[in-house]
Amino acid sequence: SSGINAEYGGLNKGDKKEISVKFPEDYHAENLKGKESVFKISINEIFAQEIPEFNDEFAKSLGINEVSNVKEFKDYVTHVFSLEAEQKSKIKFQREVFDKIIKKVEINLPVQVIAKEIDKEFLRMQEDLKRQKTSMSQYMKLTGQNEKTIRSSLREAAIVKLKDAI
Repeated sequence: SSGINAEYGGLNKGDKKEISVKFPEDYHAENLKGKESVFKISINEIFAQEIPEFNDEFAKSLGINEVSNVKEFKDYVTHVFSLEAEQKSKIKFQREVFDKIIKKVEINLPVQVIAKEIDKEFLRMQEDLKRQKTSMSQYMKLTGQNEKTIRSSLREAAIVKLKDAI
């Protein structure tokens, strides 16, 4: 918290301090919003971050082929950013063209194919929730949805995904 950061400046190794902090009203944890809290801190170690000098030696140490000085590094970065921007531009253009084609072309997808894709999306959603340590039933309780409403909401994404594949 920025309140903590503002209060621990000037402390030395071995120092102990209590810091009072008021959590903001828009804090992500409901139970802490707007509440006062006291943190007891002990300074065990102090680290200083040293930023290396940006020179030819540093540029060479980066291990980038054909970069042995600052000028070559700057040229390399400019080139990489240029390639990246060009690639993003191509992808954006292709996506826009594809979206226009999809809107104009009617693709009749069999109901079974759509249902199978919805099943895949539903399983993918369950796996995502599992990685977040949440079950589908907990998600349903939190969102007020049931399996039917979730599958219904996944239908459009499944159709788009299938059309993309075509």
